[in-house]
Amino acid sequence: RSNSKLQSLWVLGNREIGDAGARSLAAALSEGSDVNATLDRIYMGGNSISSECEAECVRKTNGRIVFLPDEFIDM
Repeated sequence: RSNSKLQSLWVLGNREIGDAGARSLAAALSEGSDVNATLDRIYMGGNSISSECEAECVRKTNGRIVFLPDEFIDM
């Protein structure tokens, strides 16, 4: 939340990140008076996030979290 430098973050191929982790990242970009305005995009893929959670995170962050297809990750 207090980031003032990082503009994009790529979180790829980390199966330990599930729905709870994705929701936490989405909350940092979209909720509260200390919402992170510096981080423009989080790119995620190859994680353990359900399609329902992906849709929720995209909607909640107005597209600031981008989920990449697994085919892109395996390249």
